[in-house]
Amino acid sequence: MLKSSLFSQAKKIITKEGRRIVFFSAIIALLAVGCDYELQLAEEATESLNPELVGLWERVDSRGREERLLVLPQNDKEYLISFPAAEDYAMFGLTRLWAGEEMALMQIDWFGTAQAKLPEDDRTLQYADFSLENETLTVRLLNPEVISDDIDTREDFIHALRENLENSELFRKDEMRFKKVD
Repeated sequence: MLKSSLFSQAKKIITKEGRRIVFFSAIIALLAVGCDYELQLAEEATESLNPELVGLWERVDSRGREERLLVLPQNDKEYLISFPAAEDYAMFGLTRLWAGEEMALMQIDWFGTAQAKLPEDDRTLQYADFSLENETLTVRLLNPEVISDDIDTREDFIHALRENLENSELFRKDEMRFKKVD
């Protein structure tokens, strides 16, 4: 359960100057990752999601800092997520499952931030492969260098996915592994 004290504890640990550095580092990281696509694969929520995904998850990033992912049910087919949860620079998204013939991807539509910032353009989507095993959630984001962000139609996007199923670079190298928080 996410407690409001988590955020206040974190603020006590990090100095004001340190918060500024963390905030700008996070903004740079988010801009580097960015939102990749305009094209929706899952225009409607038709696939039910695994209720075991709901809850608070955490990981340690490549710099040794803890990051949290909060997953809340919107309904049985859509989840609201916050990442990194409880941070000044958290982003908020709506997820839907897209199920194709050869694979399934989580469609993430980022719609705002904890700073009340709205997206500046229509590139609000990312696609993720995910697996849940032994209370470990593994997330791999689709690589826009392999599946172009300039694809115009859903059919062409699905065709590009099919053509690259065996491509080792289909997903970004920075796989994220989260453990469920009790």
